[in-house]
Amino acid sequence: MINNKKIDYLIHLPDLQFVKYCEDVFRINRGVYNIIDAWFYEKSITNIASRRKIIIEFLTFLNKDCQKIKFGPGGVKNNLKNFWNTLKDSQVG
Repeated sequence: MINNKKIDYLIHLPDLQFVKYCEDVFRINRGVYNIIDAWFYEKSITNIASRRKIIIEFLTFLNKDCQKIKFGPGGVKNNLKNFWNTLKDSQVG
């Protein structure tokens, strides 16, 4: 688990460094990162710091076993939908 101080540092990195962090730690490529970033933007998370924070939360959610995150066809968006529903469900209860 990443502590809040580290998250605060990470979300303010220049774009290239933030993407590199995601590639190195979560083993996703730039194309997958761009899909994730755009998806959250389309969900009205327009503030870059807020979006980066939720991207880290999403990738951490998927990376529970510290394995390379693998997506099959449609897998990125299906996982995003599942994560989004989990967030909404946790906010309701």
